[in-house]
Amino acid sequence: MQAFKDEDGLLRIRTKLADSYEKEDFKFPILLPASDVVVKLIREEHVKAMHAGSSILLAWLREKFWIIRAKRLVKRVLSESVICKRYKAKHVEVPFAPLPRDRVTQTKIFEVTGVYYAGPLYLKSKAKAWIVLLTYARDKENDALEVGDVLLIGHDNVQRIDWPLGVVLEVCPGKDGVPRVARVRTSHGERIRPFQRLYPLEVSAKTEISVLKASGKVSLPVEKTPESSTDHVSDSPTDYAPDSPIESTHNSEEKPPTKTRLARTIKIPRKVDL
Repeated sequence: MQAFKDEDGLLRIRTKLADSYEKEDFKFPILLPASDVVVKLIREEHVKAMHAGSSILLAWLREKFWIIRAKRLVKRVLSESVICKRYKAKHVEVPFAPLPRDRVTQTKIFEVTGVYYAGPLYLKSKAKAWIVLLTYARDKENDALEVGDVLLIGHDNVQRIDWPLGVVLEVCPGKDGVPRVARVRTSHGERIRPFQRLYPLEVSAKTEISVLKASGKVSLPVEKTPESSTDHVSDSPTDYAPDSPIESTHNSEEKPPTKTRLARTIKIPRKVDL
């Protein structure tokens, strides 16, 4: 590369692109020394280049100027730029605080709830509306599933209202003795599902049988054991026949109230003799 003076008395560099069809400033860039005036020029070009990095800024400058020790001056300008420091600064990593005890304690579904509130929203009728969302605020206690519990089986591709209903037939523990899956009976057969997909309800098959026995409105199936000839009434939920004949008997003695898993009392309807 050779340096020469142009008609205005500026020193320019003759590059290998002298015979190209590019602009004159690109073919013959102006030679500039490493001075404070050139540093101010680099700062202005740095702002025009939208605070670009060192390599992009060097390519931007070399389209017009040939600066001596350009890399060193560009790094100096970038290190002094406040905006570049702000975007290149390391983010402060704050350690995660543990969740409060009432958020991690396992409870029944919707025993502890939270409310999300949003609004106001303006409807087409120019009326205001607000959104109130009731959510469950704790982890559900699925590890307390028992044989006979009535539950819903969750699916990702099915709406919640269409989730199938099932009854737990067996709780299968793992190698460490902790149960994580259960065998469930539905209207389409038996399935094995993990606890994360099972949503137990308040009632269970055992609770329903105890209610029917207390009300005296159903006759349970009778099993005969080979050891004895006496009749044995089975309390197993799998032995309960929903199509068994119903007897309309009247109990003079009041039975103790039966409660659900959430300690809600089940009221047994009574017939009025007219």
